[in-house]
Amino acid sequence: MKYIIEGMGKEDDSDRPSFLIEHDKICYVNQGMSRLLHTRLNVHPFKLSPGKIMHSFSFETATIQEIRKQLSELIRLGCTTVIAMCTLEQAKELQKATAKIRHQLINSTIDYIISVRLPFEQLTPSFIRACRREKIPLIHLKVSTIKQLDSIAWEWIRDALFHYRLVIVPEYCKEKMTKKEILQASVRWKTISETYQIPTTEKRFEEKEPYDRLMLQKIGLYPLKSALMVGSDVDYYLGRFCEKKQEEITEVVVLRGRVIKAGEKIFYSAGFGREVKVKLPGRFQELASSSVKV
Repeated sequence: MKYIIEGMGKEDDSDRPSFLIEHDKICYVNQGMSRLLHTRLNVHPFKLSPGKIMHSFSFETATIQEIRKQLSELIRLGCTTVIAMCTLEQAKELQKATAKIRHQLINSTIDYIISVRLPFEQLTPSFIRACRREKIPLIHLKVSTIKQLDSIAWEWIRDALFHYRLVIVPEYCKEKMTKKEILQASVRWKTISETYQIPTTEKRFEEKEPYDRLMLQKIGLYPLKSALMVGSDVDYYLGRFCEKKQEEITEVVVLRGRVIKAGEKIFYSAGFGREVKVKLPGRFQELASSSVKV
């Protein structure tokens, strides 16, 4: 079934975009679409925004009830895809850890991707290749000393990243490093990442904090997710600004064309959420300026 979403922006704004939806994809974006004879969904006076993408470190050890509660909290924030982090102590644990997190999220209502966190010294070319096989586009490395940064043959890591440019994010251990050492390590990491062209970011995202567009492009989720463009999944939320609370209230959340939240009610659909496997991270970074703004 095809239908049109319209009514974004102010009522007198003739340049506001409309979206033609077919199944769970946006197939056409333009102003007006007055000549198309499809069912129309007018979202005025709500603001339509792309679904948010956030991460969580809590799924590994959570119970079914705890996972459901966490997912509910994310949905209420307008999150339609969660980055599920799994922690490794050794690189060889990758396959077992990813299998566990997939099992934990088998009944997820929202989509998810898998990322990993492991000790810095466990990063090897073979681990990069293993992440490529598992379609894991994001690695967090736990750094406890400045010297660790120069203990890896970065030429080999660069070569391993050639076919799958996953994002590597350092996490500096505040318990083992002083503020001065963390600053020095950050400067050193910037030099390494620029010299060897390692995809990375200096921004640290907290849990329940939406990932920005640049980070999503690096990971490879944008523009499939968190975008309102031709070819994007129909993931969005409708919000309104509450003057009393001075914050945005999420009224409706839609994932791949299905309403998963309306008002205060969340519609649980066990297993509707699916794993998003990123085939090529960073593929569409040049599309940052071409996304439709609403």
